[in-house]
Amino acid sequence: MSVAPALALASGYTVRAGGVIVDRPPRPEVIADLGTARQLAQARDYQAALPMYLMLAASDPDDAEMAIEVARVLGFADRNAESAALYRRVVAQAPQRRAELLPSLAWQTAWAGDAAQAEPLFLEVAQASIYDEPVRAEAWRGAAESRQNLGRLTESLEAYDRALALNPADRNIARKRAQMLLWTDRHAESIAAYQALAAADPADRLTQLGLAQALNFAGRHRQALAIWREIDAPGSPEEKREVARGLRWAGFEDLAHDTLQGVDLADAAWLRNWRTARETGRSGWAAYEWARDRDSLVIDAFTLGGLVRPQRGHTLEVAWRRASISEPAASLNADRLSAAYGWRLGDPYTRWGTLWPSLSLSANRYAGWS
Repeated sequence: MSVAPALALASGYTVRAGGVIVDRPPRPEVIADLGTARQLAQARDYQAALPMYLMLAASDPDDAEMAIEVARVLGFADRNAESAALYRRVVAQAPQRRAELLPSLAWQTAWAGDAAQAEPLFLEVAQASIYDEPVRAEAWRGAAESRQNLGRLTESLEAYDRALALNPADRNIARKRAQMLLWTDRHAESIAAYQALAAADPADRLTQLGLAQALNFAGRHRQALAIWREIDAPGSPEEKREVARGLRWAGFEDLAHDTLQGVDLADAAWLRNWRTARETGRSGWAAYEWARDRDSLVIDAFTLGGLVRPQRGHTLEVAWRRASISEPAASLNADRLSAAYGWRLGDPYTRWGTLWPSLSLSANRYAGWS
């Protein structure tokens, strides 16, 4: 047999021998090949299994069971759009199977990136009494994720509430709800939700990561950093980015800069190159200010300055400023030379906190006195 019908089936074109898809047992002559395909699928060798599955399905396009099995394997292989298209065809041609296949169709549609099409499918499952509560709870979760991907965060939170009401013991749903509370700027509620989850299972690393992020976004950076340290974060690039944000917001730009080293994420690279880098190296600046008043008072001011870091956590800043002031009756120049030395006592994890003392000296000279 040509592979063209199989490829047509996978890409969304109907391949028919006539009639509609009907339920029937597999024919004896294809059982051996089907067994091999199933063995390959069970071994997760989908690349080898799928051509066989597609050939078997194309040999009898009226076989609903084969089409459903192929759709499942396509889903396992992350070919979600093809899987959803095949489920959709079976549902259209065998409507008596709709209730059975609708949850799978909804998830494959969502995983294919079509949140707008997936949401009504999830809602149909979530609101149907024929499904048990865990299935309906998962459907509400799917609706929540679809709404989230569509940018409707408040509605997403409402769907998570519905999901958790149906299955209060589902920690995954509870974590996602806590995260959505954070993303809708309900920081205190998010922290409380994560703390309740952490109290029930202190070893749940995902919960601890979520709690740290919620604390960080609520301005409680040192508490967040303490949690990250306790669970040996950062591990992944995403965790390194979040820990670096916490360090930066807590005032430790140099430690944040080190944490971002080698993190291959676009936003992390931007943060390191354009934010923490300028707070960890030498710098210089110049400024010009001027004012012109109605009473003919004229002020021009120039400033030159520079900053060096003698060692980690220490800064030396020197600046010179000249202001020229004039009016019709008189004029004068004023100079200021200033220096400031600052240093850090403590680290992000010191129990008594961190001190940033500084010493500033300046000399001023005006016309006739200094």
